[in-house]
Amino acid sequence: MKTAYGRQWREKGEDARRRTVLLGMWRRRAPEETHNHG
Repeated sequence: MKTAYGRQWREKGEDARRRTVLLGMWRRRAPEETHNHG
């Protein structure tokens, strides 16, 4: 149970990191859009 929880947390962290990377790429692509959306 503890190992499964740890694995889930790690996967969640990976997903979050991937999302931040994608967000950074998109932000670099269209900074005005992200700024307007706030």
